[in-house]
Amino acid sequence: MIKTITRVFLICFLIYSFVEYNCQTENHLKINKEFILNRPAMQGDPGFFLDDWQEKKNPKIKFSKELINTNQNPTTYSVTDFSQPLTKISKYIFGNNLGHWTSRKFLEEDEFIFNLKDMGIQVVRFPGGNASNDYFWDAADVNDCPEGTPSIIYKSDFKKTTSPKLGTKGSYRTRPQDYYELLMRTKATGSICVNYSFSLYSETEDEIKRVNDAAEYAASWVYEVNIKNQLGIKFWEIGNENWGKWQAGYNVKERGGLNNSIYPWGNENVNDGEAKCNFWSGNFPVENNKKDGYVLTSPVMKYPPNKYGLYDMAGNVWEICSDWYDANYYQQLSKNEMSINPKGPKTWNYPREPNDPKKVVRGGSFLCNDSYCSSYRVSARMPYSKDTGMSHTGFRCVKDI
Repeated sequence: MIKTITRVFLICFLIYSFVEYNCQTENHLKINKEFILNRPAMQGDPGFFLDDWQEKKNPKIKFSKELINTNQNPTTYSVTDFSQPLTKISKYIFGNNLGHWTSRKFLEEDEFIFNLKDMGIQVVRFPGGNASNDYFWDAADVNDCPEGTPSIIYKSDFKKTTSPKLGTKGSYRTRPQDYYELLMRTKATGSICVNYSFSLYSETEDEIKRVNDAAEYAASWVYEVNIKNQLGIKFWEIGNENWGKWQAGYNVKERGGLNNSIYPWGNENVNDGEAKCNFWSGNFPVENNKKDGYVLTSPVMKYPPNKYGLYDMAGNVWEICSDWYDANYYQQLSKNEMSINPKGPKTWNYPREPNDPKKVVRGGSFLCNDSYCSSYRVSARMPYSKDTGMSHTGFRCVKDI
């Protein structure tokens, strides 16, 4: 009887402990996420910006079995003397990406090393692009990471989480030391991606300290490699993908919102990827293919919010603003060194219709198309008459919560 009671008590205790642990973990994740979301976007120039980056896309190649036959005589002849160099190409143009998740046992195999040498690889990259964003090269435990390192790191617009990747922990993954030995055995140089993303997600509140901590941590790896170990690694990178699209570039200012972006969602064209707003998708004004899910208006919150958590900032219906429309207002503002929360002009100014009071509308509507007006752009605005009855015009309601 006593044993049965003990077992029941033990089971209840374990269940309680498990539930309590999960509640604590869930609360910690919630607090950590709110902390990062509510922290202001970084200002100034922390460095390593690519403000004008363009997403790189691989061309779509289609296989065809069609044979092309021609009986025409060639019109051009070329003679090449292969005993002479055609052009000079850097020996570092051909390399290989060695992810830190690679089993270190491969690196112990002579055949593996011989194959790398036979391939003529001159550069070996480590620990990877995206992989560098949460990689702490000299840590075996979270407590070994720089001050401010969270136990849970949010990424991909807070849709995913990961724990810090520890460079010297475990018996499987490739450690920095294994990477150094590989370079020496293959006679290749290295290309190391340092963790500068730490300046984004560090729990240290002071912005300058976050940036300095990330820079110092990156510099400590350079010192370890090229000063202490004398490896002479030539190439050092900032983690260029930063959990975004391929070669998305690195822009610290994008933490709180978006900086100098074309659209509320970023710079991706409205026709690319998943639907971002309600617009005229297709051949305007002949055919609407409903790629965005709708022909006319759509319910609110049907598309992802922007990085401030605001929905429907583009498309669907034009949104009436409180500002009067003045065609020259921005030109007048540009004369000031700084404008803080401008309230708009005192009255309207629209030379085409000087007697009709005009307000500003923004955001575009379900009738906007990339070939016509593209008015879902952040910079787009239009004048509108207060007595309009157009079906693609509306307004936004806001209240304190």
